[in-house]
Amino acid sequence: MVRASREVAAAWRVFTRLDGLPWWVLAAVTTAAQAFDAQAREWERRLPKDGDQL
Repeated sequence: MVRASREVAAAWRVFTRLDGLPWWVLAAVTTAAQAFDAQAREWERRLPKDGDQL
């Protein structure tokens, strides 16, 4: 889930590089990317400390 969340965040960020998008679209995709970054951090926080993954 950590990797998937980071990949989705990166995919959302691709849209921010498109020319001509309205400011509100850029704000929405930036917010979506930030949400998936936060989700990745939360999943990472939940990983066991002994190196095993969920």
